[in-house]
Amino acid sequence: MYLNGQGVPKDDLEAARWYERAAGQGDPQAQLRIGAFYAEGRGVDRDYGRALDWFRRAAEQGNPDAGYNIALLHNLGLGVPRSTVDAIDWYRRAAEQGSMLAQFRLGAIYAAGDGVPQDYTEGAKWSLMAAEQGHALAQVNLGRFCMQGLGMAPDYEQAERWFTAAAQQNEAGAMTALGELFGIWRPEKDAERAEYWLNRGADAGDARAKPLLAKLREQQQKTA
Repeated sequence: MYLNGQGVPKDDLEAARWYERAAGQGDPQAQLRIGAFYAEGRGVDRDYGRALDWFRRAAEQGNPDAGYNIALLHNLGLGVPRSTVDAIDWYRRAAEQGSMLAQFRLGAIYAAGDGVPQDYTEGAKWSLMAAEQGHALAQVNLGRFCMQGLGMAPDYEQAERWFTAAAQQNEAGAMTALGELFGIWRPEKDAERAEYWLNRGADAGDARAKPLLAKLREQQQKTA
């Protein structure tokens, strides 16, 4: 209530005080919240070491968001020495516990070969888990795996499905990807739909959309 100003004046200091009391009694959600307060310096002095301690306590009780936050601290070297290995280990723990953000991050790590051998099959596996939970960027990544046949056989119908799901969340990159799918990747091209989606991607601010739209129009002129 103090955090959101519900029935009382908004007061981060009071919110932190009550979260820490609940956290000290073992409430994992309070441990997650007070850890975030220490990481952000909200209502308390910023202290990454204390943030890590509270996140660990919550993670030990199975809180996946706490595990994800620990991974971020290891990845950025905040409160602990920077360690890609430890970060990936915590991303994996959190992902296995159902953290959508960790699943997305792990999928991207395997796709890029960032600290692990590049493995599109693993990338697609974790991206699918996050995509099924509604993570728009994971849906875009999974769509690209399907469209380009990365870690799987090309599947344009599934690519369209995932790009569309992300576009419905106003993800500009998904709109551009749909334009690519219809204008470049599918054996049966659909220039009208490609142009529609590339225009939407451009209007939504995706930097790749306009160059792709120009390329598509150039190809149309050559084949006219």
